[in-house]
Amino acid sequence: MLKVAIKLFGLFLLILLIEVTIIPSISSSLRIDLFLGLIMGLVIYAPFTYGVVSTFIFSFLLQAFSGVRLGVFPFVYVGAYLGIEFVKDIIYLESIVSQVVVACIFNILIASITGGLMDRWFIEEGLLPLIFGTALTGLFAPVMTFTIKQLWPADES
Repeated sequence: MLKVAIKLFGLFLLILLIEVTIIPSISSSLRIDLFLGLIMGLVIYAPFTYGVVSTFIFSFLLQAFSGVRLGVFPFVYVGAYLGIEFVKDIIYLESIVSQVVVACIFNILIASITGGLMDRWFIEEGLLPLIFGTALTGLFAPVMTFTIKQLWPADES
């Protein structure tokens, strides 16, 4: 289990590097949420307690590098984890199409909730970056889910 935790933390650091440095250097208004794909992979392949604790810890670390108000990201991402966990019981979430759709829906929800909590709405930056970022988040979600599947040993899920 320690090997999986170290690999998962390494993947999170890679996601953090991409979301904090590379994507903002391309476009300051574009937000591709790779962390949402990681959460989706944890929902599908990890035990509940491991996934929710990992999401909570990683969201605090993500918040430290993002500059949002204290507690916003843990609240939003743990809520997204619980929401995706609920959706997992309704639809078959291991399908690529369902992963894309769920990631797009939750990306819009996260952007709306985060904007509401910070008194900054995504309409101010324009609707095009939100639509483009949501589409890219949806396209990268199956890639992240597949990566989590490769990290997670079959006998530990």
